[in-house]
Amino acid sequence: MDKPRIKPLRWEYHPAGAKAEPPTGHAYIIDTRMEGRVYSIKGLNPQREFASTDDAKAAAQVDYEARILAALEPVTVRICQKCGHPENNHPYRHMFVALAQEDTR
Repeated sequence: MDKPRIKPLRWEYHPAGAKAEPPTGHAYIIDTRMEGRVYSIKGLNPQREFASTDDAKAAAQVDYEARILAALEPVTVRICQKCGHPENNHPYRHMFVALAQEDTR
């Protein structure tokens, strides 16, 4: 079973530089107005300084993914070790040999 992936942030123009507004209710703003300095202003987190806009965007993506993952609970799926199908969608009538548990997060 494929594990879910988190969509990348979408960056748009902002008067200070660039911004991303994910559906989590906060915004990431990269301020490029000061020569030689790049800032990533993160929702409730303190402002941090980065060497490049790419570094700031990468840090924002990591923070965003951490916020999403922190809100998830793992789901345990019982898998038949004989045929590999999940217990709740088992097409064969053989008896379960054993069931493994897989974390879907």
